[in-house]
Amino acid sequence: MKLSLAILFLATLATCRPEPVNPKVYLCGSEMDALVQAEKHCQAIGGLCSMALGLSMFPIIHNGDMLVIDRMPYGENLLGKVALLKVGEVFVSHRVDVLNDNAFLTEGDNNGWTEWQNKQNYIGEVVGIYRVKGKL
Repeated sequence: MKLSLAILFLATLATCRPEPVNPKVYLCGSEMDALVQAEKHCQAIGGLCSMALGLSMFPIIHNGDMLVIDRMPYGENLLGKVALLKVGEVFVSHRVDVLNDNAFLTEGDNNGWTEWQNKQNYIGEVVGIYRVKGKL
């Protein structure tokens, strides 16, 4: 019974996802410019900076993009947004599809892989992406 409910839930999720809310993308002339501008943005909001590695959120986030993370509180406002979370020793940026008081379901836009995360794994919301112009 539990397995059939889980399958039904995932099938419903595939057709009833929250509207995606994408972070603002800033195009920069060089990698150094992207790094400096992202750091200034982070300082202005008291946030964190992180470099994206991988393609699980492509085309929104590219490999090598500088991400600006706002340490916004965990809550309903995260639905459809991209969050930074810590899974073991690895940091991951994925979209939040479902959340409750203690856990949330994330998925990479480019890989279709979903995973439940504990609320404690949440670090913040990705609010800015700094990218070198013309770089894929």
